[in-house]
Amino acid sequence: MTVRRQIETVRSLLAAGHLKARAAAVRDSRALVRVLFLASGVESGLLALLRQPRTIGDLAERLRVGRADRLEAWLQVGVELGELKERKGHYQVTGTRAGALAAEDPVLVSHYRSVVEYQAPAYGSLLELIAGTKDRDDLQVYAQTIAEVSLAAAPFIEPIVSSVAAQHNTGCILDAGCGTARYL
Repeated sequence: MTVRRQIETVRSLLAAGHLKARAAAVRDSRALVRVLFLASGVESGLLALLRQPRTIGDLAERLRVGRADRLEAWLQVGVELGELKERKGHYQVTGTRAGALAAEDPVLVSHYRSVVEYQAPAYGSLLELIAGTKDRDDLQVYAQTIAEVSLAAAPFIEPIVSSVAAQHNTGCILDAGCGTARYL
């Protein structure tokens, strides 16, 4: 892109309005792509494989991938995000989050799995869900992941629940539909 074209692009962006909101949207998109990249790396098993340097050919063979070009595109997203590094045709985990996921940190694995499995689809189906034209069976389908996320969050939630329960000084507490009831 020529300098003149870059200047024209900047001018058109400035003239279009909502520049701060657009800049924020770009940052949001990058964060979302990182979350989706990491979640897909957990679900596919790619991050665990990338604890060791691997070529696209090796990864494609191990995963029985039919489209190595798509695998390469995914790997390049990881490099751009700083979660992977590429050296002489070999890819490897380098980012803090990707490294923890590759090492199968149970809290992070559960978190990123939940994003792909049931959090994102709920937002994508919001109008159907609130209109009542669509229902979800998350508990039946994703019970294991929900339980893992719940247990992983326990150290953060238990002190809050304990504090609130102590303030209300009640003899009875109903914990309906809350999984293992571990928090109470």
